[in-house]
Amino acid sequence: GEHYGIKSFVYRRRRPFHPQRLFGLLDAKKGIQGSLRSKGFCWIASRHSVSIEWNMAGKICNLESSGLWYAEDSEWKEDFADEPEILKKISADFQDPWGDRRVELVVIGVDMDKKAIAKELDACLLNDEEMKAGPEAWRNYVDPFPAFDGDEEEEDE
Repeated sequence: GEHYGIKSFVYRRRRPFHPQRLFGLLDAKKGIQGSLRSKGFCWIASRHSVSIEWNMAGKICNLESSGLWYAEDSEWKEDFADEPEILKKISADFQDPWGDRRVELVVIGVDMDKKAIAKELDACLLNDEEMKAGPEAWRNYVDPFPAFDGDEEEEDE
């Protein structure tokens, strides 16, 4: 994958993005410095139950619900009971105390400064103090993102 100087790296974190800080980064429409594309999924604190698909090309980032995190679904193990490989793969993503919730983005670009990109994204994550407040407090964060298809299901439960 290093044709024409194009490289990639995976940004992984086990804490959610703060909705306002992430929105600020994405709304600035400057993209992620040196990145041509990024994709994966993320965890936004104010949408604690929902895994969010991240698809960014240039300066445009599209976020949409990709359904509930497995940690939110008490029946996921039964759902995959006859598929041990899938069960094993999902279980490997679990980590206390947040289950499979995480930020996992593949960032692709030319002459990227991985440290600078990680620092830019890290600045959007919850800090230690905010993490201690927990999901009940996170739910009340101002969330400038539009409703995603599938958000309604979360409220109905």
